[in-house]
Amino acid sequence: MTTTSDTDDGLVTDEQYLLYEGLLSSTRALIAALGCMGNVINIYIFLKLGFNEGMNLSLTLLSCFDLMYLVTVISRSVSFVFLAYERTHHRTMWFPVQPYAVYIFCGHAGRIPHASSNLMTTFVALARCASVAKPLHFKQTFSQQLTVIWATVFVVFAVVSYLPILVFMGVIPQFDKDVNLTRPALWISPRREEVKDAIWGLRDAFLPLSTQLLIAVCVVLMTRYLKASLKFKAVHSKYSFTQGVVNEISQNIGITTATKSNGSSTTKPGKELQVIQQVVLICVVYITCNTPTILINFTGLFVPEFSIETKFRNLYLLVTGVKHFFQTINASINILVYHRYNSKYRRRFPVCRHRV
Repeated sequence: MTTTSDTDDGLVTDEQYLLYEGLLSSTRALIAALGCMGNVINIYIFLKLGFNEGMNLSLTLLSCFDLMYLVTVISRSVSFVFLAYERTHHRTMWFPVQPYAVYIFCGHAGRIPHASSNLMTTFVALARCASVAKPLHFKQTFSQQLTVIWATVFVVFAVVSYLPILVFMGVIPQFDKDVNLTRPALWISPRREEVKDAIWGLRDAFLPLSTQLLIAVCVVLMTRYLKASLKFKAVHSKYSFTQGVVNEISQNIGITTATKSNGSSTTKPGKELQVIQQVVLICVVYITCNTPTILINFTGLFVPEFSIETKFRNLYLLVTGVKHFFQTINASINILVYHRYNSKYRRRFPVCRHRV
């Protein structure tokens, strides 16, 4: 096991790591706590709305994955408190289980729901984009059954892609020279990095990049449709107003017309536009918060020394903490998007349902 002194490379010392990661960990825990409450509200409201609309089921599952990820973020922050306490007391105080091992495993545990959330976000973007581009072909294609099937596939993929890593690491009783006693501590096989390069190269490098590219294409297409639809609605509203005046004059002179004069639009309803705006914003937030993950994953892929078991461990863990910070924001912010762009959601919102 690598000791603390072995990782002091001059770039990030142990004291700097504890300070910066402590600030990041506290911030992540606060955001995650708010995000957990937000996702619980999301799940509650979408259950109340029902799953007659396939989109509601997709967003419910997305909130479930985000909630599970945020629980691991809070657990990781709590374990860091014990880790920092043990290290700052210069090993005069210690715990029965190595806090560093719990800290690392909490981070790994969050990869399963996080990967599932990423894939579900991509599914939501593709489903809405297809419905916008070819409404007659895809409007009823993304049913509840298909959503459940794909969600199951996403979870299975996330679990299976993670299992090979567990084979080469664990928490087992061993002599921990940092505290000069035997206790359950982190064990990592020398072959772990080879497995990580093979497995994580696919899941943590190719997968985030490919999903981000797909989502970016969907955002562009949906944004174009949204602009075109809003422009058409504006022109149609002017036409409807003019037609209403003509109808009123016609009625005054005794001429009846069959044209509807209430100024309503025959284009796609505002509800459909709100759904598109909602999905576009979710995708934009995902792209923004997922970019640091892609950069870090590719760095580890091409720079083998950038890893947990090298002299750059402190730098690696600190940068990983920044990655988790953005991932925490991504998993916590959707409640604001739903509240802004979903009128049905607002009517069910606990604070606003009596006002709307």
